[in-house]
Amino acid sequence: MLFIIAALMALTVFGFVVTSQGGGAGVPGRAYREYRLQDYSPWLRKRVQDPDYWRAVRGCILGSRTCAKLAAWTPLDYAQRDMSPVQVQYQFVVVSKYFV
Repeated sequence: MLFIIAALMALTVFGFVVTSQGGGAGVPGRAYREYRLQDYSPWLRKRVQDPDYWRAVRGCILGSRTCAKLAAWTPLDYAQRDMSPVQVQYQFVVVSKYFV
Protein backbone atom coordinates (compact mmCIF):
# COMPACT_ATOMS: atom_id res chain seq x y z
CA MET A 1 0.00 0.00 0.00
CA LEU A 2 2.86 2.33 0.84
CA PHE A 3 4.39 1.64 -2.58
CA ILE A 4 1.14 2.63 -4.35
CA ILE A 5 0.91 5.88 -2.39
CA ALA A 6 4.56 6.70 -3.14
CA ALA A 7 4.06 5.92 -6.85
CA LEU A 8 1.00 8.18 -7.04
CA MET A 9 2.85 10.98 -5.29
CA ALA A 10 5.80 10.59 -7.69
CA LEU A 11 3.44 10.70 -10.67
CA THR A 12 1.82 13.86 -9.30
CA VAL A 13 5.18 15.56 -8.78
CA PHE A 14 6.26 14.53 -12.30
CA GLY A 15 3.09 16.05 -13.75
CA PHE A 16 3.70 19.33 -11.94
CA VAL A 17 7.34 19.46 -13.08
CA VAL A 18 6.65 18.95 -16.80
CA THR A 19 3.70 21.38 -16.89
CA SER A 20 4.79 24.02 -14.37
CA GLN A 21 5.76 26.62 -16.97
CA GLY A 22 2.67 26.27 -19.17
CA GLY A 23 -0.16 27.98 -17.36
CA GLY A 24 -1.48 29.67 -20.47
CA ALA A 25 -1.85 33.36 -21.18
CA GLY A 26 -5.02 35.39 -21.14
CA VAL A 27 -6.13 36.70 -24.52
CA PRO A 28 -7.79 40.14 -24.50
CA GLY A 29 -11.42 39.90 -25.55
CA ARG A 30 -11.55 36.10 -25.22
CA ALA A 31 -13.01 33.98 -22.45
CA TYR A 32 -10.30 31.33 -22.72
CA ARG A 33 -6.55 31.18 -22.23
CA GLU A 34 -4.03 30.54 -24.99
CA TYR A 35 -1.49 27.77 -24.48
CA ARG A 36 1.83 27.56 -26.32
CA LEU A 37 3.98 24.46 -26.61
CA GLN A 38 7.20 26.39 -25.94
CA ASP A 39 5.92 27.25 -22.44
CA TYR A 40 6.20 23.61 -21.32
CA SER A 41 9.22 21.51 -20.36
CA PRO A 42 11.58 20.28 -23.10
CA TRP A 43 10.66 16.65 -22.34
CA LEU A 44 6.94 17.31 -22.87
CA ARG A 45 7.58 19.37 -26.03
CA LYS A 46 9.66 16.56 -27.51
CA ARG A 47 6.98 14.01 -26.61
CA VAL A 48 4.18 16.04 -28.23
CA GLN A 49 6.23 16.68 -31.38
CA ASP A 50 7.20 13.00 -31.81
CA PRO A 51 5.29 11.51 -34.79
CA ASP A 52 5.69 7.96 -33.42
CA TYR A 53 3.75 8.94 -30.30
CA TRP A 54 0.88 10.29 -32.40
CA ARG A 55 0.87 7.16 -34.59
CA ALA A 56 0.18 5.11 -31.48
CA VAL A 57 -2.57 7.52 -30.39
CA ARG A 58 -4.07 7.46 -33.88
CA GLY A 59 -4.06 3.67 -33.90
CA CYS A 60 -5.81 3.60 -30.55
CA ILE A 61 -8.51 6.05 -31.68
CA LEU A 62 -9.09 4.23 -34.97
CA GLY A 63 -9.17 0.90 -33.16
CA SER A 64 -11.90 2.14 -30.85
CA ARG A 65 -14.02 3.19 -33.85
CA THR A 66 -14.43 6.68 -32.36
CA CYS A 67 -14.10 8.34 -35.77
CA ALA A 68 -16.82 6.14 -37.25
CA LYS A 69 -19.12 6.98 -34.35
CA LEU A 70 -18.51 10.73 -34.75
CA ALA A 71 -19.12 10.55 -38.50
CA ALA A 72 -22.59 9.18 -37.77
CA TRP A 73 -23.53 12.06 -35.42
CA THR A 74 -26.40 14.33 -36.43
CA PRO A 75 -26.70 18.04 -35.50
CA LEU A 76 -29.01 16.97 -32.66
CA ASP A 77 -26.26 14.74 -31.24
CA TYR A 78 -23.92 17.74 -31.09
CA ALA A 79 -26.63 19.91 -29.51
CA GLN A 80 -27.16 17.36 -26.73
CA ARG A 81 -23.45 17.31 -25.76
CA ASP A 82 -21.98 19.78 -23.29
CA MET A 83 -19.31 21.27 -25.58
CA SER A 84 -17.63 24.67 -25.52
CA PRO A 85 -17.85 27.00 -28.55
CA VAL A 86 -14.18 26.26 -29.28
CA GLN A 87 -14.84 22.50 -29.44
CA VAL A 88 -17.66 22.88 -31.97
CA GLN A 89 -15.70 25.53 -33.94
CA TYR A 90 -18.26 28.31 -33.67
CA GLN A 91 -17.11 31.67 -34.94
CA PHE A 92 -17.10 34.35 -32.21
CA VAL A 93 -19.14 37.37 -33.36
CA VAL A 94 -20.51 39.21 -30.32
CA VAL A 95 -20.18 38.51 -26.60
CA SER A 96 -23.50 36.65 -26.48
CA LYS A 97 -23.80 35.27 -30.04
CA TYR A 98 -22.06 32.45 -31.89
CA PHE A 99 -22.46 31.49 -35.53
CA VAL A 100 -21.34 28.35 -37.34
